[in-house]
Order: sequence, then C-alpha cells, then structure tokens
Amino acid sequence: MVRRGIRGRRAVIWSAASVLVAGGAVAADAGRHLTGDYHVYTVRGRAMTPLLEPGDRVLVADTVTVQDGGVVLLDVGRTATDGPAFKRVLGHAGDRLYCCSEDGIRRNGAAMDEPYVRGTSFDFDVTVGPHQLFVLGDDRGETAGEQVSRHVLADGDGLVPETSVRGLAVWSTGGLVDGAAGRKARALVVQAGVGLLLTVAGAVALTVTWMQGRRSRRRAVAPDGPSRSAAPVG
Repeated sequence: MVRRGIRGRRAVIWSAASVLVAGGAVAADAGRHLTGDYHVYTVRGRAMTPLLEPGDRVLVADTVTVQDGGVVLLDVGRTATDGPAFKRVLGHAGDRLYCCSEDGIRRNGAAMDEPYVRGTSFDFDVTVGPHQLFVLGDDRGETAGEQVSRHVLADGDGLVPETSVRGLAVWSTGGLVDGAAGRKARALVVQAGVGLLLTVAGAVALTVTWMQGRRSRRRAVAPDGPSRSAAPVG
C-alpha cells in the first residue's frame, strides 16, 4: 500500500512538473512576442476621439504594413505639440484627396465611408507624393480652420513622410482598434494568460503533493503510541 502511494505521488509530481514547464514555455513565447513586437503608449491629445480618449493606453505593433483606414502612431517631429500622435491613414502615394462635398472626403473621386468622424472637415485638395501618407484625426473639429496646403499641420495632420510611422495601433483600453492585428495581439495576451495559469496550477500541484508526501513520511516514522515502562517486579 505504501509503495502504491509513493508511485501515485511520483506520477502526480511528474504530471505537475510537465504542466509547469509547458505553461512556462507558452507564457514565455507569448511574452517574447509581446515585448519584442509591441509597445504601449498613452494617448495625450483628443484628435482621435471618440476612438481614443486622453489617458487611454494603446498597444502598438512596431512592424506593420500600413493600410488605408489604419490608426498609426506618428513621430512628426517639431510640428507636433504633444510628441508622438495617433492619426488615421487616409491616403498613400499617388492618391488625390479633396474635401468637402456633401459626401465628405473623396479619394480618387470616390466618396469615403467614415462613420468614425466627429465634427466637420475643412476644405483641402491634395495629391499624396512618393513615400508620403495623408493622415487626419477622427475629431476633425480639432483641426477646423487649418489648411492642409501647408502639408504638415501643427498637430500632425496632412501629408507626412512614411518614415514618420512608428507603429500601428492594434488594441486600446477603450477597445479593439485594428481588427486583424488587434485579434493577433489579443491572442498573444490570452496565450500568455493561459501559460501563466498552467504554470501556477503546476506549481500548486507540486507543492500540495510534496506536503502530502512529507506528512506520510512523518506518520511512517512516528511511534504507535507513548512508550510504557516495564512494570516493577515485586
């Protein structure tokens, strides 16, 4: 019976150790991708409201392929009042964008569907040059009255070099920002969480099994009862 108990505890120990090691590997792999490919930034301005509010924490993917409609973190240098800024990409090299008509902004003659916009855009007519992007904030009231013909506005709106893009906003405390990239980031976060749970579960199982084995050994060496002195012969 004792040997069966020992064998059972050994099996539990091996299983728990396997779970602990596997969980640690899963969490480490996710953590490596999250820390190596993503960084977290805090929103300062209101140009991207209501999607991004001041104080929101945003997960930004460093290596990205920028698509029209994506929200990017821009390093626009001295023209930005609050440092790096989040903006939405509306045009790439060769695109002609102009505003305003009854349909809002038009890109290459086609009306753009922008349900995220707050406020009214100002008038402009620009053609995006080589290695440039055309970006605007979602809250167009923040830049109302400015002229995009100045190419780069004080808060980063307008024509900017592609090299100013520091990353793609994929996830924020306010919700998902970019669909596909956001789902990938969320999957990594879930993976890290599952790995940590497995690691904790394995560690708990190891600790409980070790404590049970220790109590069993103590019972095995403990005397059956208090020793009795031999009765005196009289």
